[in-house]
Amino acid sequence: MSCNFATSEECQKWLSRLLAAYAPPQKLEEVFAFYFFQQCHKEQRKDMFICLHQSCQYIRNDRDDCSIIKEAKRMAFDLNGVWRVTHINRNFRVCPSYPQFLLIPASLSDKELEAAAKFRFSRRIPTVVWRHQKNGTVIARSSQPSVGWLGWRSQQDEHLLQAIIDAFVIDSKRNPTLVQNSPVVTCQHGTMSETTTGIQSWESSLITNKLWILDARSYTAAVANRAKGGGCECPEYYPNCEIKFLNLANIHSIRKSFHSLRILCMLSTTQETWLSSLENTRWLHYISDLLNAALVVVNSVDIDQRPVLVHCSDGWDRTPQIVALAELMLDPFYRTLEGFRILVEKEWLDFGHKFCDRCSTGPRRDDPSEKSPVFLQWLDCVYQLLHQFPCEFEFNQQYLLKLAEHSFSNLFGTFLCNTAQQRQKERVNQQTFSVWAYLNSKIDAFLNYLFVHDKEVLRPSCRLNHLVFWEELYIRPEEHLKCKTGGQSFPLFDLAKPKKFTEQNHMKV
Repeated sequence: MSCNFATSEECQKWLSRLLAAYAPPQKLEEVFAFYFFQQCHKEQRKDMFICLHQSCQYIRNDRDDCSIIKEAKRMAFDLNGVWRVTHINRNFRVCPSYPQFLLIPASLSDKELEAAAKFRFSRRIPTVVWRHQKNGTVIARSSQPSVGWLGWRSQQDEHLLQAIIDAFVIDSKRNPTLVQNSPVVTCQHGTMSETTTGIQSWESSLITNKLWILDARSYTAAVANRAKGGGCECPEYYPNCEIKFLNLANIHSIRKSFHSLRILCMLSTTQETWLSSLENTRWLHYISDLLNAALVVVNSVDIDQRPVLVHCSDGWDRTPQIVALAELMLDPFYRTLEGFRILVEKEWLDFGHKFCDRCSTGPRRDDPSEKSPVFLQWLDCVYQLLHQFPCEFEFNQQYLLKLAEHSFSNLFGTFLCNTAQQRQKERVNQQTFSVWAYLNSKIDAFLNYLFVHDKEVLRPSCRLNHLVFWEELYIRPEEHLKCKTGGQSFPLFDLAKPKKFTEQNHMKV
C-alpha cells in the first residue's frame, strides 16, 4: 500500500500517527487485555465474556496459603510435625519472585530460612514443591548458590538442605503405604518377605541415598557463573548431597534455535532439504535433552527413592521446565484439566517465570537478549508426552495449542508480568480475563475422549527418531493465518507482537 500526500508536513504527521498506533505499549494498562476487559463491561455484554469474568473469581485470584495447604494435603505431606507452610514471604518480603507461602521442613525456623535466602541468587531459597505419595520422596527447587571465586559458604543453607533430607527420612518412616509395599529381600536360603525385614532394608537404603542436586547447567557454565558471584554447591560443604550437571542449553541457544525454526517454517515443506534443515535448527535436540533431564528426576524419585533439588542459574527458566515436566510424568493428577492448570500456576506463574520478558508481552522491553520461548519449549515437551501416551491426558492437542497462542496474544492477563507480586500490585487478575476461564468455557473442544488414566508414571522415549515435529503449532493452515489486506500467510508468533491500543482503534478491532 502506498499513500500520496500534498505536502511533506502532512506526510510526517501521518507517519507519526501510524508509528504511534503500531508502537508497543509503554505502560501495562495499555496492553490489549485491559481494553478488552473494560470494553466488555462497558457494552454490558451478556454473552460468554461476562461468564469469563464471573468464572475468573472461581478459577484464580491471588493464590493464598489455603491453595498451598490443599495441594500439600493431596500429596500427603505431614503438616503436623514433619513439614510446615511458612508465611515468611508474606507480601513478598523475602523474595519478590517467589510465592507468598512456602513448604519447608518443620525443624527450620523462619529466622534460619531468611538467613539462608541471602546465600541464593535473587533470594530464591530451596523449597519443596512435590512429594511422592508412595515413598515420601520430595522434589525441591531453588536458584544457584552465591559461591563466587572465593568459595563462600552458608551454614544456614547447608542446614536447610540437611533438614530436607531429615524430613524426608522421618516422613518416609511414617508412610502408611510403606508396610503394604515393603520390599522383598532375596537371600541364599530363599525369599524373606516379612514386613519387619522389608522396613529394615528400606531404612538402611534411606541412610545411603543422598540428596541429588541436579544442576540444569553444564559444569563449565556453572564454574563460569562464579565470576558473577554464583556457582554451584561445593561437595565438601554438603556431605549428604551429590551433584549432577544436566548440560541443558541456556535461553540464548534456545532463542537462536527457535529463530532458525521460524525461518524454516516460512519455507515450503516440499523442499528436499527441509528435514535436514529442521535438524540443523537443533530444536528437537533441545526437546530431547529436556525430556532426558526430567527423566533423571523421575527415576531418582520413583526408582532410586532419593530426594531431589533442581536449580539452574536463577531458577525461573530451566528449573520450572524440568520440575513441571517431571511432576507431569510422576503425578497423574497433573494430567487432568484441573491438575494441569494448578501445575502451570504453581511452577510457572507463582514461582516467577519471566513471561513478560521471555514472551515480549506487556510493555516494551529494550533488551532483546531477554526474549526466549522457554514456556513454549515446555509445551512442546508436553505435546511429545501426549503423542507417546495418547490415553493418559484428559486434554487434547488443541488445549496445548491455545495455551501456546495465548501466552503471546495479550488477550488475557494470565501470562502478563514477570512475577506474582507484579500481577498483584497491578491488579491484573481483577482487570483482565483469565485464559483458564476461556478454556473452561469451551471445555468440550479440549477434552481427550481417549483418556483412560491407567498409568501412574510416564517414561517417554527421548530418542530423536521417536520425537515428532509439532506441525500444528509451527505451521498453521493458511486459511487461519491469511492477512486480510494481502492474503500472505505468516508463521505463528509473528502475529503475536504486543501492540498498544486506544479505545477508539479497539472499537475498530
